[in-house]
Amino acid sequence: MNAKHVAQQKESERLAAFGRPAGRSGNRVEQLAQDAAEAAEFRAYQTHPDVIALRVEQVRSQVDRLCWAGIMLGLAFTMTNVQQFAAAGASAWSLPWLAAWLLDPTVSLVLLAILRAEQVTARYQVRTGVWVGDHGGSSGHP
Repeated sequence: MNAKHVAQQKESERLAAFGRPAGRSGNRVEQLAQDAAEAAEFRAYQTHPDVIALRVEQVRSQVDRLCWAGIMLGLAFTMTNVQQFAAAGASAWSLPWLAAWLLDPTVSLVLLAILRAEQVTARYQVRTGVWVGDHGGSSGHP
């Protein structure tokens, strides 16, 4: 086949594909059609349930990190007030003064453990009942 014949064959294929001769505007139309097809495919992936679930999970993780950062900053802020109250005028670096610094972090660790347990059980929809660890047995009270 000569080059002229190959060029004519390509031109007739383009005519068959789009129903009119390809020219400068035909290239733009082809590009627009290709862009539209890519956009439709992209949109189909964007609305796929797995992609949506991934995005929700990313937002959930970001919200979790921000909440935990706020909790930690709030606890650090209150720790100084609790220490000042618990030390009750004890001299700096004395045993009561140092022990007062441990009061708030000790209570805060329990609070953080409970919050984390609630977060995990809620995340995985685990039912814990009224009291975590209460398996429906007798509590020992009449």
